[in-house]
Amino acid sequence: MLATVAALALIAASVAGSWWWFQRPEPATPSVDLPADQGASTLVAVTDRDQLLAAWLVSAHPTHADRVVVLPPSLLAVVPGYGEQALTEAYAFADIDLVGLTITNLLGVRLDAIVNLTVEDLSRVLIQPIDIDIPDPLMVRDGNIERIAIAAGNQPRDASQIATLLAERGTGDELDLLFRQAKTAEGLLAGIRNDASLADRLTANAPGIATQTLLAAAQDDAALVTTLPVSRADALSADLENYVFNASDVATYVEQAFPHLAMAPEPRTVVEILNGNGGIGVTAPVAEQLVLAGYRVLKTDNAARDDYPTTQVIAQGRQHQQEALEIQRLLGLGEVLLEIRQPSGVFDVVIIVGRDI
Repeated sequence: MLATVAALALIAASVAGSWWWFQRPEPATPSVDLPADQGASTLVAVTDRDQLLAAWLVSAHPTHADRVVVLPPSLLAVVPGYGEQALTEAYAFADIDLVGLTITNLLGVRLDAIVNLTVEDLSRVLIQPIDIDIPDPLMVRDGNIERIAIAAGNQPRDASQIATLLAERGTGDELDLLFRQAKTAEGLLAGIRNDASLADRLTANAPGIATQTLLAAAQDDAALVTTLPVSRADALSADLENYVFNASDVATYVEQAFPHLAMAPEPRTVVEILNGNGGIGVTAPVAEQLVLAGYRVLKTDNAARDDYPTTQVIAQGRQHQQEALEIQRLLGLGEVLLEIRQPSGVFDVVIIVGRDI
């Protein structure tokens, strides 16, 4: 009888356990409330010392398709205040904020937050490996032979392997590297989908909107992970590998990819900023102010002389006079002039920074 009672008790416990297993609540997926009209955007960058390894522009919106756009670190663009440079050089010049400003200037889009992760940060926040699907192995040259550094397939990758996928070009070109970076981004989104706390750890030192952006993009199974459509730049040396994004394609691309992030209607007002007071770094803060207001800074340089007492905002033709007036109001100083004899065919407004700044 005791044996029978014990058996019945075991059966009852088993039934109760099975009932609890099937009736247990599913893990709650965090609800993400993004601004209804604007959505949210975050630049996620992975760096190592003074080198930019990877840059992802993550965009999330309640109705538009969520996207992760992979940008080449060697992408050539106008770095406001520094001239045309690669993104990784912008990072070496200053910090990740200058990289973000360069992307905003190039695409004319809003960045709500920036996340800068070092390789050491990845080791700390990735508590467990993340599944990443690499169709082809990462091959590296070792002397006269090639060996497999990262095996192909959908496999768990730890922080060390992820750092290699983000940084190592291997025997291919940078487009191959960008493809692996895109697959890594897909893996991280899936990791966040399975463990929402990963988003918190990745964005620990960033504003809360960064966490919201990653969570929203991860919840969207149809989120698109793509690379920026770039082309190889002409190089004087075969060892140099830089890429460019055609400025004439910007308006179409932004309208298709993330219209909610556009800061101003295209075509944006194109501005040249010249140093006319001889100071060091005086064009950079002016360029930043203009870029964040939706203008496109195409060039910064020195003026023909360095003794301008007052900043000049010069409209290149009557059709740009109103834009010059708006820039003067934005800067809060300077005088507005009109160039009608030989207006620039490239710039809409030319600013000569004087000693009043």
